[in-house]
Amino acid sequence: MSISRSGKVKFFDASRGFGFVHDGDDRLDRHFHVTQVVGADLPGVGDVVTFLPATGPRGPKAEHVRIVERATSLQGSLRADDRDICGSCGKRMVPRVWMVNGTPHESFCPFCGKQHKSFVVVDSRIGRLIYGIITFMMFSFFILMLFN
Repeated sequence: MSISRSGKVKFFDASRGFGFVHDGDDRLDRHFHVTQVVGADLPGVGDVVTFLPATGPRGPKAEHVRIVERATSLQGSLRADDRDICGSCGKRMVPRVWMVNGTPHESFCPFCGKQHKSFVVVDSRIGRLIYGIITFMMFSFFILMLFN
């Protein structure tokens, strides 16, 4: 069983899903994947994190990465908070996205597991049908009002 260590995030790319933590104890840069991040927030450059050191096929890696302290910007103010608020539990969170065949399908709150947003697009034929029905109903209502 490894002992938890502390380090600073040297690099993190959320779009590619990985980053590096500089391990102050043995002075190594350890690779970590976004799936190894514990909690709802993703780390940023300069954040202080704790992790479990491990060795992977490509070298040293960090597992169970947890943010301990957020980095401040050069002006001394905190980074902009771009998290969403869950409509179900009310917590500030970074939604987890469920992908289907390479496209986003739904996003979920990491705290309560409720659906946050659906990315499913209605088929255009169904949309045209619904538009036609609504237009017909409005036209019929207009005609009835005109002759009454």
